[in-house]
Amino acid sequence: MPGAWSGTPTTWTPGLVVTDVMLNAELRDRMLWLGGTTGLITQVASVVIGSNFTTTSATPVDVTGATVTLTTTGGTVMLWFSGPAHAVTGQGALNFNQDGVDGATAAALTAGGQLGLPVGLVTRYSPAAGSHTYKLRADITSGTLSMLFSTYANGFLCAIELAR
Repeated sequence: MPGAWSGTPTTWTPGLVVTDVMLNAELRDRMLWLGGTTGLITQVASVVIGSNFTTTSATPVDVTGATVTLTTTGGTVMLWFSGPAHAVTGQGALNFNQDGVDGATAAALTAGGQLGLPVGLVTRYSPAAGSHTYKLRADITSGTLSMLFSTYANGFLCAIELAR
Protein backbone atom coordinates (compact mmCIF):
# COMPACT_ATOMS: atom_id res chain seq x y z
CA MET A 1 0.00 0.00 0.00
CA PRO A 2 1.31 3.45 -0.84
CA GLY A 3 2.41 5.83 1.89
CA ALA A 4 1.14 5.81 5.44
CA TRP A 5 -2.34 6.40 6.74
CA SER A 6 -2.34 10.04 7.76
CA GLY A 7 -4.43 12.10 10.13
CA THR A 8 -7.08 11.13 12.61
CA PRO A 9 -10.40 9.99 11.15
CA THR A 10 -13.21 12.52 11.58
CA THR A 11 -15.88 11.85 14.17
CA TRP A 12 -19.11 12.75 12.35
CA THR A 13 -21.68 14.51 14.55
CA PRO A 14 -25.23 15.78 13.94
CA GLY A 15 -25.24 19.31 12.54
CA LEU A 16 -21.64 19.13 11.31
CA VAL A 17 -21.28 21.05 8.04
CA VAL A 18 -19.41 18.69 5.73
CA THR A 19 -17.15 20.21 3.08
CA ASP A 20 -15.53 18.79 -0.04
CA VAL A 21 -12.11 19.03 1.65
CA MET A 22 -13.35 16.89 4.56
CA LEU A 23 -14.94 14.29 2.27
CA ASN A 24 -11.91 14.13 -0.02
CA ALA A 25 -9.66 13.50 2.97
CA GLU A 26 -11.98 10.95 4.59
CA LEU A 27 -13.25 9.11 1.50
CA ARG A 28 -11.18 9.73 -1.62
CA ASP A 29 -7.73 9.83 -0.02
CA ARG A 30 -8.33 6.90 2.32
CA MET A 31 -9.90 4.76 -0.44
CA LEU A 32 -6.93 5.51 -2.68
CA TRP A 33 -4.61 4.59 0.19
CA LEU A 34 -6.45 1.29 0.67
CA GLY A 35 -6.56 0.44 -3.04
CA GLY A 36 -3.64 2.42 -4.42
CA THR A 37 -3.25 2.99 -8.12
CA THR A 38 -2.67 -0.74 -8.66
CA GLY A 39 -5.35 -1.89 -6.24
CA LEU A 40 -9.11 -2.14 -6.36
CA ILE A 41 -9.81 1.61 -6.64
CA THR A 42 -7.94 3.50 -9.34
CA GLN A 43 -9.48 6.95 -8.93
CA VAL A 44 -12.25 8.95 -7.28
CA ALA A 45 -14.07 12.15 -8.28
CA SER A 46 -16.55 13.74 -5.88
CA VAL A 47 -18.47 16.90 -5.19
CA VAL A 48 -20.33 18.25 -2.16
CA ILE A 49 -23.63 19.92 -3.09
CA GLY A 50 -24.38 22.72 -0.66
CA SER A 51 -27.04 24.89 -2.34
CA ASN A 52 -30.77 24.13 -2.29
CA PHE A 53 -32.31 22.96 -5.57
CA THR A 54 -35.95 22.94 -6.68
CA THR A 55 -37.65 22.02 -9.93
CA THR A 56 -41.15 21.92 -11.37
CA SER A 57 -39.98 20.29 -14.61
CA ALA A 58 -41.80 17.19 -15.85
CA THR A 59 -38.67 16.16 -17.78
CA PRO A 60 -35.27 15.50 -16.18
CA VAL A 61 -33.09 18.55 -15.49
CA ASP A 62 -29.58 18.76 -14.05
CA VAL A 63 -29.41 19.18 -10.29
CA THR A 64 -27.27 22.30 -9.83
CA GLY A 65 -23.78 21.45 -8.62
CA ALA A 66 -24.25 17.66 -8.94
CA THR A 67 -21.72 16.94 -11.70
CA VAL A 68 -18.40 15.07 -11.65
CA THR A 69 -15.98 14.24 -14.47
CA LEU A 70 -13.67 11.24 -14.45
CA THR A 71 -11.09 10.22 -17.08
CA THR A 72 -11.28 6.45 -16.93
CA THR A 73 -8.97 3.65 -18.01
CA GLY A 74 -11.95 1.49 -19.00
CA GLY A 75 -12.73 0.08 -15.56
CA THR A 76 -16.19 -0.15 -13.99
CA VAL A 77 -17.39 3.14 -12.49
CA MET A 78 -19.51 3.08 -9.33
CA LEU A 79 -21.62 6.21 -8.95
CA TRP A 80 -23.49 7.22 -5.83
CA PHE A 81 -25.47 10.12 -4.45
CA SER A 82 -26.77 10.88 -0.98
CA GLY A 83 -28.71 13.89 0.21
CA PRO A 84 -32.13 15.19 1.32
CA ALA A 85 -35.06 15.34 -1.14
CA HIS A 86 -38.78 16.05 -0.88
CA ALA A 87 -41.73 16.00 -3.31
CA VAL A 88 -44.27 18.59 -2.15
CA THR A 89 -46.97 17.35 -4.54
CA GLY A 90 -46.87 14.90 -7.44
CA GLN A 91 -44.21 12.23 -7.75
CA GLY A 92 -40.57 13.17 -8.13
CA ALA A 93 -37.83 11.11 -9.71
CA LEU A 94 -34.04 11.14 -9.57
CA ASN A 95 -31.71 9.52 -12.07
CA PHE A 96 -28.08 9.47 -13.09
CA ASN A 97 -26.79 10.68 -16.45
CA GLN A 98 -23.56 9.62 -18.18
CA ASP A 99 -22.26 11.79 -21.02
CA GLY A 100 -25.68 13.29 -21.76
CA VAL A 101 -27.64 10.01 -21.64
CA ASP A 102 -30.18 9.58 -18.84
CA GLY A 103 -30.33 6.26 -17.05
CA ALA A 104 -33.47 4.65 -15.67
CA THR A 105 -35.19 6.33 -12.72
CA ALA A 106 -33.10 5.50 -9.69
CA ALA A 107 -35.42 6.87 -6.98
CA ALA A 108 -39.09 7.79 -6.82
CA LEU A 109 -40.25 10.37 -4.29
CA THR A 110 -43.91 10.33 -3.25
CA ALA A 111 -45.69 13.58 -2.35
CA GLY A 112 -46.13 14.43 1.29
CA GLY A 113 -43.07 12.56 2.50
CA GLN A 114 -40.99 13.81 5.38
CA LEU A 115 -39.26 17.10 4.57
CA GLY A 116 -35.53 16.61 4.16
CA LEU A 117 -35.78 12.82 3.94
CA PRO A 118 -32.35 11.34 3.12
CA VAL A 119 -32.10 9.65 -0.26
CA GLY A 120 -29.31 7.34 -1.39
CA LEU A 121 -28.71 6.09 -4.93
CA VAL A 122 -26.02 3.75 -6.26
CA THR A 123 -25.41 2.40 -9.77
CA ARG A 124 -22.54 1.28 -11.96
CA TYR A 125 -21.40 2.02 -15.49
CA SER A 126 -18.91 0.24 -17.77
CA PRO A 127 -17.58 3.09 -19.91
CA ALA A 128 -14.81 2.91 -22.50
CA ALA A 129 -11.51 4.52 -21.52
CA GLY A 130 -11.73 8.32 -21.75
CA SER A 131 -13.31 11.35 -20.13
CA HIS A 132 -16.86 10.88 -18.83
CA THR A 133 -19.25 13.32 -17.14
CA TYR A 134 -21.75 12.07 -14.58
CA LYS A 135 -24.74 14.09 -13.37
CA LEU A 136 -27.68 13.75 -11.01
CA ARG A 137 -30.97 14.75 -12.67
CA ALA A 138 -34.46 15.31 -11.28
CA ASP A 139 -38.06 15.75 -12.44
CA ILE A 140 -41.57 15.76 -10.97
CA THR A 141 -45.03 14.93 -12.38
CA SER A 142 -46.60 18.09 -10.90
CA GLY A 143 -45.84 20.54 -8.13
CA THR A 144 -42.32 21.02 -6.80
CA LEU A 145 -39.43 18.72 -6.01
CA SER A 146 -37.03 20.20 -3.43
CA MET A 147 -33.53 19.13 -2.51
CA LEU A 148 -32.74 21.14 0.59
CA PHE A 149 -28.97 20.77 0.78
CA SER A 150 -28.23 24.01 2.64
CA THR A 151 -31.29 23.59 4.89
CA TYR A 152 -30.83 20.00 6.10
CA ALA A 153 -27.60 18.40 4.91
CA ASN A 154 -25.16 18.73 2.05
CA GLY A 155 -25.60 16.36 -0.86
CA PHE A 156 -22.71 14.22 -2.08
CA LEU A 157 -22.07 12.82 -5.57
CA CYS A 158 -19.13 10.45 -6.04
CA ALA A 159 -17.73 8.44 -8.96
CA ILE A 160 -15.19 5.68 -8.27
CA GLU A 161 -13.36 3.79 -10.98
CA LEU A 162 -12.49 0.21 -10.03
CA ALA A 163 -9.44 -1.55 -11.41
CA ARG A 164 -10.03 -3.71 -14.47
